[in-house]
Amino acid sequence: MEARSCWRLDGDRAYMIGEWRATSGDALVDVFLWVEDRTGEEVVFPNAPSGLAFHGEGAYLPATAEKLGKTQWKEWEIRSGLVSGNRYQVCVSVQPKGSGYGPAIQSPSVKGLQVAFDY
Repeated sequence: MEARSCWRLDGDRAYMIGEWRATSGDALVDVFLWVEDRTGEEVVFPNAPSGLAFHGEGAYLPATAEKLGKTQWKEWEIRSGLVSGNRYQVCVSVQPKGSGYGPAIQSPSVKGLQVAFDY
């Protein structure tokens, strides 16, 4: 499984993006997205124990996803907590479907795949 986090700005609106794909075969996965402060120590969005969760998403090889017309990404607007001029980290965690409650994102020891952006 490969995963990466990304972001997009549209004016003053910011979006967190999680992407994933299988490296062999296919599977169902649970995808978790969240935003941390620039240090990666404090969760900024959302106010949820495991982040924003997308359960039972399909993970395919790129050619299979294209044939099936399946997307392997999720985008969500970051609706609160951002301050202009600050740096943030978009985080993503991809786990096998039903593997548990997801990452305990409030714990400083829990890290997802991160990418920084300036708001």
